[in-house]
Amino acid sequence: MSGTSLSRRSFLKVAAVGAGLGGAVFYGVHTLNTQNFIVSSLDRLLGKLNISDENLQLFCDHFNAEYGEMKLRAIIILDQSSMFDLVVKKRAIWIDKYERKLVTDFMMSTNYFQVSNPATEALQYYGANRPCYNPFARFDVG
Repeated sequence: MSGTSLSRRSFLKVAAVGAGLGGAVFYGVHTLNTQNFIVSSLDRLLGKLNISDENLQLFCDHFNAEYGEMKLRAIIILDQSSMFDLVVKKRAIWIDKYERKLVTDFMMSTNYFQVSNPATEALQYYGANRPCYNPFARFDVG
């Protein structure tokens, strides 16, 4: 055999490093706090909100379950990392879709539109069952 050959020992070193990096990424993804990211996103997009911790926790749990925990963790990584500058256009689209869904779900599942100032008046979370968003929906049965 001519040229460079890969010895068993070199292969095992490379495999161990690869497994270690994979484990570090897996651990990092699973330790991300999705609730803090949701709350900070709401603060950035809607300003300071007067909502109880219990209502906010319920909203975060329901949003996390509906949006998908792994999908939300991927958005967090995309948002907080500059590694993905190669896909800037796609990154911006994905983050924009997340932010639009977050704001829409929050506004439609709370009394946001029923208070005059959400920063001072208490917001109530109504639950994950949101009304139909389709403006062309017909609700008459007969």
